[in-house]
Amino acid sequence: MDLLQEVKEEEQANQALTNRMDADVALINVSDRVLRDTADNPKKIPNSIFVPLNDLIVFVTTVESYLFEAQEQVKVTSEDENLDTAEIEAIIKAIWKEVDNQWSQGIGTGGKQLTFSPFIFQQTTRRGRVAIPCACEIIDGALVTGMRAWDSRFVTYRMDDKGKAWQSYLTHRSANRILIDYPELEGKIDKDKAEVEVRNIWTREDNIVYVDGTEALKAPHDYGYVPGVMQTVPLGSMLMDSGSLQYEGESIFLMVRDVFPELCRLASIAQSLNMYELDHALQVAVAREDMDAVPPLKHDDITDPRSVTKTPGPITMVPIGELRQQARDLSQMLEVRLQRGGISNFDLGTFNQAMSAVALIRVGQGRDKVYSPRLSTHGLAKINLTKMAIKQILAEAERKKLRNIKIGSQTYDL
Repeated sequence: MDLLQEVKEEEQANQALTNRMDADVALINVSDRVLRDTADNPKKIPNSIFVPLNDLIVFVTTVESYLFEAQEQVKVTSEDENLDTAEIEAIIKAIWKEVDNQWSQGIGTGGKQLTFSPFIFQQTTRRGRVAIPCACEIIDGALVTGMRAWDSRFVTYRMDDKGKAWQSYLTHRSANRILIDYPELEGKIDKDKAEVEVRNIWTREDNIVYVDGTEALKAPHDYGYVPGVMQTVPLGSMLMDSGSLQYEGESIFLMVRDVFPELCRLASIAQSLNMYELDHALQVAVAREDMDAVPPLKHDDITDPRSVTKTPGPITMVPIGELRQQARDLSQMLEVRLQRGGISNFDLGTFNQAMSAVALIRVGQGRDKVYSPRLSTHGLAKINLTKMAIKQILAEAERKKLRNIKIGSQTYDL
């Protein structure tokens, strides 16, 4: 099968998973700021107000902030007692410092100024997986890490009996930007398109770039494997039945994804009714035989506190429903479940009651359940990328007959 077609088919097969990721981001941003009915195709409820609660953005930002604070250690162990592990550790630290240096300058990040760990932690919390290519080169004696900030939402890959067969990254760029990088595509792509599809595909033999279906680059490599790491958060479905893919590598919203919209709905209903009270609908008693003859009164004239209105009968408020004990009970139920599945008031620093030592230990254990899968995924991704980078650096140095290499501002012996 043609490689491009195979990639497109795999993207289509992953649609349920990418839809889940898109829905999670929409939850964070509270994108659909409309109170809707419960029909099969929900429509906006007329004259309603939507209340965008900030619970999820506070939740994810707090978790990511805690993860950013994790202290990272580089420790190399070996059975060879004569091996200088300190020198290897220094090289590893220099590699990752150089990755951060390049990413902070927008190199390999699509122009965004990033650093590695914050980007990866956001991937693990919001996407549930990490995908980073690694194609290290030594140019003029200096290391070019070749790691790029790939958003795993747009990464597709296929496995076979030998491991990863290929890995593809789908992005959209303007025609003008593409022609700067690939001037040979002049006349082959539509300049009027606001965005053009670009697929960067790594196989075991080549790096191939397709622009709007046209091959723009085919660069052979001799790694012998797909140079990149894909690491999935070990939470969610591990079943083999159809449809389970969308629940693999779950984001941090696994246990609150369905609760949060209901909390927003409840708040929106309450606020909508509150606003109705400010400009309450009114009804006036009219004899049945005079229903068509008596024109309706003007609402603003009646409700104006400075007006004196002559009416043909008593005016009463139209019943519009109310939220009392049922709303309080439902609100409490939703809040409790949101905290069970997310971050507690204790973690947010808003819990003011004194707690016993045993209770504090239990809170700490519960917090670990939120953070540990993301930390372990970050760690495994970084370990695997480090191994791949060192393997590529040594192979490149041997091929070019180099005995030392410059990483950042320092030179290291190999």
